[in-house]
Amino acid sequence: MNSKNKQSIPSDLPRVLIVEASAGSGKTYALARRYIQLLIDPGLAQDEIPLKNILAITFTNKAAGEMKERILEFLKKISLDKFKDAEEKANLLSFGFLEDNSAKEKAYKIIEYIIRNYNFFQVQTIDSFINLILSGCAAELELSANFRIKERYVEYLKYSLDECIEKAADDKHIAKVFDNFLKQYLYIENKSSWFVKNNILETLKSLFDAQARHGGDFGKFDVSSAQIIRQKHCVYESLRKLKQRLPAKGLDRRFVGALENFLDKNDGIFDLNQLSSKYFEKESLPLNKGHTIEPACKDAWRKIRQDFARIAEQEAMSLFNCYIDIFKLVYDDFRKFSRNDDVLFLSELNQQARGLFIKENFSLPELYYRLATRFRHYLIDEFQDTSRLQWGNLEPLIKEAISSEGSLFYVGDKKQAIYRFRGGEVNLFDELKVRFRDFRPADIQLSMNFRSQAQIVQFNNRIFSRDNIKRFIVAQQPKEANSAKFFTDDDISAILNVFAGSEQKPDPEKDKGFVSTTLIECKDNDEKEELIREKTVELVSELRGRFALSDIAILCRSNQEIELVTGWLIEKGIAVESERTLNIKNNGLIKELVSFLYFLNSPVDNLSFAAFLSGQIFPKISGLDSEQIRDFLFGARVYLKADKSFYLYRHFQKIYPEIWNKFIAEFFKNIGLIPLYELVVNIVEHLGIFKNFSKQQGFIMRFLELIKKEEEEHASVSDFLEFLDDAPEKELYVDFSAGNAVKLLTIHKAKGLGFSVVILPLLEMDVSGKGRTDYVVCQELDTSKLTLLRLDAKYIRFSEKLNKIYHKEYLRSFIDELNTLYVSLTRAKEEIYIFIPKVAARHSNIAVNLIPEGYLSRGEISKLKAKAESKTSPIMDIPAASYREWISYLKEEFIPKSQLENKERIKSGEFTHAVLSHINNLEGVDFEKTVNFALAKARAQYPLYRGVAKCVKVVNALLKSKSVKELFYLKNAQIFTEKELVNRSGHTKRIDRLVITAKEAWVIDYKSTPENKAEHAAQVREYQDIISSIYPGRKVRGFLVYMDEIRAEEL
Repeated sequence: MNSKNKQSIPSDLPRVLIVEASAGSGKTYALARRYIQLLIDPGLAQDEIPLKNILAITFTNKAAGEMKERILEFLKKISLDKFKDAEEKANLLSFGFLEDNSAKEKAYKIIEYIIRNYNFFQVQTIDSFINLILSGCAAELELSANFRIKERYVEYLKYSLDECIEKAADDKHIAKVFDNFLKQYLYIENKSSWFVKNNILETLKSLFDAQARHGGDFGKFDVSSAQIIRQKHCVYESLRKLKQRLPAKGLDRRFVGALENFLDKNDGIFDLNQLSSKYFEKESLPLNKGHTIEPACKDAWRKIRQDFARIAEQEAMSLFNCYIDIFKLVYDDFRKFSRNDDVLFLSELNQQARGLFIKENFSLPELYYRLATRFRHYLIDEFQDTSRLQWGNLEPLIKEAISSEGSLFYVGDKKQAIYRFRGGEVNLFDELKVRFRDFRPADIQLSMNFRSQAQIVQFNNRIFSRDNIKRFIVAQQPKEANSAKFFTDDDISAILNVFAGSEQKPDPEKDKGFVSTTLIECKDNDEKEELIREKTVELVSELRGRFALSDIAILCRSNQEIELVTGWLIEKGIAVESERTLNIKNNGLIKELVSFLYFLNSPVDNLSFAAFLSGQIFPKISGLDSEQIRDFLFGARVYLKADKSFYLYRHFQKIYPEIWNKFIAEFFKNIGLIPLYELVVNIVEHLGIFKNFSKQQGFIMRFLELIKKEEEEHASVSDFLEFLDDAPEKELYVDFSAGNAVKLLTIHKAKGLGFSVVILPLLEMDVSGKGRTDYVVCQELDTSKLTLLRLDAKYIRFSEKLNKIYHKEYLRSFIDELNTLYVSLTRAKEEIYIFIPKVAARHSNIAVNLIPEGYLSRGEISKLKAKAESKTSPIMDIPAASYREWISYLKEEFIPKSQLENKERIKSGEFTHAVLSHINNLEGVDFEKTVNFALAKARAQYPLYRGVAKCVKVVNALLKSKSVKELFYLKNAQIFTEKELVNRSGHTKRIDRLVITAKEAWVIDYKSTPENKAEHAAQVREYQDIISSIYPGRKVRGFLVYMDEIRAEEL
């Protein structure tokens, strides 16, 4: 960031300082500078470095890394007195020192201290900090001190659900819970899926996430599905009786028709959706002009309307009762299984920590003792995205700190609060000003934009100005003031308050920039996509003449949009870097490898084998061209039609036996016998994948890394393939260094980043009171519990109470959408291109009204710039990795087949071998005493062996045999038994007996019989080669001692 006109934050800060930092205004700079101020504190002794007492909390690991980098950069500048200019120096050194040397000396000491005590350099995410707390309190959680953190909890949840379903056969209580659920599922929700368990599991996952975000337990509404069914019967009967009492004339014909239609098509069990006519929503019976109706009918209709409202509220509030009952059963098992495995899950860390803090016997001094440190200063980044649960865990620590000369410094921007779906609570930003009013908090706004050119800054100033947002709200207001989507004056004030500090000043040195906004006239989604595709591809083709492709970013709302736009660009040969192109599951070679693994795991899978054969890997290595393979596959169809048990691999064996044996047979035989990682490494090496597809190394290596990472949890081929099907997307991405390709990413992932050119191909607003789930979590209905409410249009129509709740959620969603637009429009540095379709996914696009007339474009496009190749480093081709042939190597670790055929002979050979290993040099020693000593040692090794007497005879015979005797009776020789050596490759080898004389070295190996003599000889020669390199001046001889034949043989 340019140091000129830098926004200065006073160094004599109060205990609580709030920094409101709009987009591009330098919040990382502000945080790093504050961290430096706390380290170089003039109130501390020169040797005092309070690194252990400062905690900086960021939103992501990437942000933590950037902040650490910035802190160290500042310390380096201060210690070396190397600043860009005098203004930067003055801004960083506003600590009250009289001499610069004091700051230089202190900064140097701090750097040294950080290097030696890096573990105390606490700049981390809140999850990392909470994990630190839980690690010190593991016993309280019934876990070991070395418990593991896992991300994926779904497998445990699924297993726990299966356990509950199984227990329902014997447990009446569990059976009743599932029975009540099925009644609601069929008669209240009116669902008819055959896969009910899948629906339950999806809801349980959603409830687990909700509980982890908000903390606390779920509470139920005291209404059963049976009660609702009875009420519906009563309402139906009331409607039927009302119909009979209604006069023949005077009522609106459409109402009468709707009532008759409902009564004819339904019975006592109905869905509120079936009351679709708007006349059912009217407070009074719809009469024609000049007509009246008897009071009894009016009263009956009023009561029916009240019943509609009651049913709507009870159904909306109780719909998740059955799911909560199941969740509580499943969650108990879930906790038991996770404790048994000594596991906590990442998403529940804050919830578990909250459970610790609210315990009566838990105290902060105890926590500080367990952490072995005490934090006095807290710095929090992206505070607008902090959840109430997270704040609840931090609050007692922060309160204690600022009450004892500590401080709180939090930075954020309410306009960029786009993580409410993760529990982010933007209202905390202002609430803390009230909570800490006794400490006189200071509020600073950073209003200078250092990211964008002036024209972009001014465009956003106009779009998010008070007048324009107010105009926009009025333009999209529904006509009916009682609509749930109608904003009151208080609502409008709340929205305007979020954007109150949106106006920014551009950096004086950045006086250019270009903004282009295009309204897309379209009738439907198909036409919209086609028009935007043409414009996007044309625009990127034009921009690549002025910018490097890597300078261009296309921001989308969802992964589905990214996939769509990625396809457009790839089709035109434009290099793209997106989650789709970097996902290993979308890579062609990985798909072929996965198909091969599916085939090996289940050879009857003809489709997977065909997919592997017809890919790129197999034709390249086998020599079969694509036409031959295509002819083979189409020819096999004849056999498949004639014989349904036809297996493609057998037909391939028959047609191409040599190719099968050379490239497939080994893997076919060894599947399941060796670890998956070694198997796939062997496949990659044997099929020449690195050699033939060197540019795909990144994807192959990521695939191998994933297999290695998951081998503990998913060791078998089938387990891994099942995991791969549902693996989280972030596990599947390849981390690429920056290349010359257009970047495609979601708006949420673009937050905090800046790009030279930004394209927004689908700028839309989709406001909904329902959010991302089928329910909203309501704590205002019962503050002691988390309650779930189904906000559906069919309920809101009849209940004022639900209408108000929906309105509140709709307001929050509206602000979320505006915040998302703000984030997307403030990423560009030099140029931004916006396409606004008039049709959104399901309705007209209200974002069209956000841009004022006559304000669609401003500024001038940039002049021709250098191409990417001139500013990027040359690409280095790294040679493909080479792996050893693992299958044959691992076979050395297993007992040969020949040995397994005669276990008794093997035991005898092992015992005899053990006796000989304890006999050194027999020259000049008592033979009987030496043999008895060796025999005692061998017995200790094999206490259960019964054939000792027979082995003693063999040993005596061997040692008296002429050919063997000379190997044990030696003068002036150094003897080693069971000597371990390492070959050139780093592999350990063990020689049974090694004799070293002045001129020779003898390698002696014991074998039971001469079977497999060639292998035995090769083994001894390998040992001879090792000894030759250790004793280069000696003659190395090799001997095989055959114990069963009582003889030795020199090679």
